[in-house]
Amino acid sequence: MTDGLRGVAGSGLRAIISKVGRNNFNGLGTGTLSGFLLHSSATTVLLVAFVNVGVFSLLESIPVIFGENIGTTCSMQVISLDIGAYTYFILAAGCFWWLFAPAGRLASGGGPWSAWACCFLESR
Repeated sequence: MTDGLRGVAGSGLRAIISKVGRNNFNGLGTGTLSGFLLHSSATTVLLVAFVNVGVFSLLESIPVIFGENIGTTCSMQVISLDIGAYTYFILAAGCFWWLFAPAGRLASGGGPWSAWACCFLESR
């Protein structure tokens, strides 16, 4: 895996990853998002490979690993809660946000909430 990443890791990948590791808050936020969407073990394995290749430094990887653990914890808490009881409220709030928010980036924020609520409709 290391040899493959070393061959693929060009200047574009290094530029993207340097933005993630620029400061601790970027790393923590990126790690939390990736930990929420994926499991922290999978992303930690990739991060260790990036450190081994030299794309990421060890100091840059620490906030990302902390964020991954926070994100995984949050996603497991969401699953353990009875989210089905709040599904219709989240769906209505997302639709309301999408319909009545001013045009632009803000208006597109309601769509993901509505889609996320639709995923939990099965749990009811």
